[in-house]
Amino acid sequence: MEEFQMDIHLSCPWCGGSEILVDHRTKATISVQCAKCRKIYKAYLDLLKTEKSKAQKRMG
Repeated sequence: MEEFQMDIHLSCPWCGGSEILVDHRTKATISVQCAKCRKIYKAYLDLLKTEKSKAQKRMG
């Protein structure tokens, strides 16, 4: 089995306490809830940046 190297670390913009790991850039944006402060932020995987966000209501 091939092992993936997670070289990119994106930290929470609210507290800097938790982070997500990325193996390479890709054209995607994900919504993340910080494990430490429980606030929501967006991570842009193509720009390798994070920004503060709010939780959105579910559709349906």
